[in-house]
Amino acid sequence: MNAKEVAGVFTQLGWTPKRDIDRYAEKETGDRVVRILFTIKDLDDFQKFEGSHSIRTETFTAAVKEIEGGRGEYNDLLKVNFKNKVRFQEPEITRKHIEIACDKAIEWAMSVDIDQRYEELCSLDPATPGAAGVWHLAALALNQHTNKLLTYQKHFETGDRCGFVNFITKDYIDRAVILAEQNEAGL
Repeated sequence: MNAKEVAGVFTQLGWTPKRDIDRYAEKETGDRVVRILFTIKDLDDFQKFEGSHSIRTETFTAAVKEIEGGRGEYNDLLKVNFKNKVRFQEPEITRKHIEIACDKAIEWAMSVDIDQRYEELCSLDPATPGAAGVWHLAALALNQHTNKLLTYQKHFETGDRCGFVNFITKDYIDRAVILAEQNEAGL
């Protein structure tokens, strides 16, 4: 099986294959979207399939996009599971292997407590590198932690970045405050 054929199997199983830098497939399952990032390689005497899974929610994606101000690229993955990658090394990768990968991804995704994950992100140190600062702001806004966001806003006004990475500007904080206030108002 090649990557195009694997994508076809995902489609047959109700997933939507996509491609940016990597190949992945997504499937909506209730309140979350499950993603399998996959590779398939032809080696001498066998094929190797590897898949890692993650989840996102439409609410979290919308919050991240809003806070980032409509930037073209964004990272909206709510939780990633790289520890338990699905790996197959067989003479040939078959539909059954892809079915197993899908089942494992959905089983893991459904075991994630979304509210608990938001609380974990609310507790993140703002100095956590990468996109984690944006996730932190999004979770604070979604969980209506407006006072904490207002505190960040005041610190930013005095030049104290609270440890946030450089790409997170006061505009990000301002948009998070507005989003939290809207969520409090039920908008």
